[in-house]
Formats: sequence, structure tokens, C-alpha cells
Amino acid sequence: MGECLADLPYRSDVLNLDEETWKSWDGLSQEKFIRTLSSKLHHYQKYNADVDRWVELAKDSDPRDRVYPVPLEIMP
Repeated sequence: MGECLADLPYRSDVLNLDEETWKSWDGLSQEKFIRTLSSKLHHYQKYNADVDRWVELAKDSDPRDRVYPVPLEIMP
């Protein structure tokens, strides 16, 4: 899985977080991280419901292969 993630055009804050780093943060830093994730989850729920903006990458492709234009700053 690491090979797939290494080629992504962004670096995930979630995947870069390890237990040691989490424990080194004070409560406010941990809370901020959780709030950021919650905000992103809210966006993902909106995107999922916005069926008119899902994009078909190939003509007549399987509807399950459609993608949504998610801004990079909203990625997990």
C-alpha cells in the first residue's frame, strides 16, 4: 500500500501521524487535528450526496468508477 500512497500528489496528515507524535501533542493540538478530520468528513458527505457533479472518466463506464473533483486541501 505504501507504494500506491507514495505516488499521490499530496501528503496525508493522517498517514504521516504515528502514535509517538500523537502522544507528544498537547490536548489542543489533538483537538484541532480531530476537528480538521471532522470538517473533511463533512465535506466528503456533501460530495457523496452531490451526484450531479460526479464525473465519468470514460464514456459508458461503470457508474461505480465515477470520480468527484475533491480539492487537494480537503484530502485526508
